[in-house]
Amino acid sequence: MDTKLFVHILILCILAVMENTLNISALNMRALTSAKPYPFQLSQSSDVIVFAEHRLYNCELYKLRDCIPGFSIHAKASGDLEDKNLHYKPGHCGIGLAWNKKFDKYIKIVNTRSDRICAIEMIGCGKNKANLFIIGVYLPHQACTISDFGSHLAELENVIQMCQQSG
Repeated sequence: MDTKLFVHILILCILAVMENTLNISALNMRALTSAKPYPFQLSQSSDVIVFAEHRLYNCELYKLRDCIPGFSIHAKASGDLEDKNLHYKPGHCGIGLAWNKKFDKYIKIVNTRSDRICAIEMIGCGKNKANLFIIGVYLPHQACTISDFGSHLAELENVIQMCQQSG
């Protein structure tokens, strides 16, 4: 299935489950340095923000919290970025989720093995008190030299199967 189609279907399913009570936004940052005002603007009308391509190193992930006050963050840097190279090699990739802190008591971070997949479980949400999983994905293109498309797609399938057991 086409990745974009999958994401659109997933968002529609989320909205149906939540009966439109949760506002979810997605943003491809193309670097936090150039996108800095947009996460804050999205936070004014969103409960959850899925963001990709922040291009930060692990030691810089705190910057995401600084640009979205009032939100909690779960983010990952590209697995091939070593903090010691921060000032010598530009960052790339990165995935994350941000949610309004009013949901903190309902959030459980889902552990994934991929540096390109972040997931959270919202426990007992909506009118149905269902468990809702929100998965942020930044898949590599099929010719990517730093990452294997197939292995990340397989991990995404594993995460979805794991989530289906309780949500």
